[in-house]
Amino acid sequence: MSFFIRHPDEWIGVPERWPFPAAHGGEYATVDEWLTALVDELTLLHDFAPEVRARVHELLAMAAQRGQSARSRVFVAFEAWDGPAYIVEAVAYERSRMGAGSLADAAGADDPTQLGAPYSADFTTEDGTVGAVCVRYLPLNDHGVVYGRVDYAFADDDELLILSGGEIDLVDFEKLKPRIERLAATVSASPASVSARSRDGL
Repeated sequence: MSFFIRHPDEWIGVPERWPFPAAHGGEYATVDEWLTALVDELTLLHDFAPEVRARVHELLAMAAQRGQSARSRVFVAFEAWDGPAYIVEAVAYERSRMGAGSLADAAGADDPTQLGAPYSADFTTEDGTVGAVCVRYLPLNDHGVVYGRVDYAFADDDELLILSGGEIDLVDFEKLKPRIERLAATVSASPASVSARSRDGL
């Protein structure tokens, strides 16, 4: 991935490659090792009750599985440890996928399945990387259920990066939008702008 996502502290970034370096030295050989260490540390920091620990572990495990199956970079944010959680993913494609379309189109502005007109705008990250954002509402099924989706698109000469999140609960979707905006703001096309981190998520 030629784009980098530093992610704010409110987001937990699930590693996409293994082994993964540990902050104390050494490395995590598998997602299970990383997940156990992360949940152990969160439990110590926040004094999780057993049922909260189990829920956090389950959600992070689900996010990791999603990333592995979709070959995407996954991020998780918790509204509260025992409350709503948001899972978003970043997927890198070849730049040619855009064709002659715009970044707004790549973010979904031309999606024929959306309900009503989308909200689409240019978006600039903290380091000046220019992209586009699109917010739209889509039918989930044939029974009138609608969900909200937001996508950010960035492209360079070789790669198209799409950062996406969505929620069926439209109240939660409104809460997701500022969170994913803060995440998208950390996208960078320059390795030099990536802040030093020993690991994701802690």
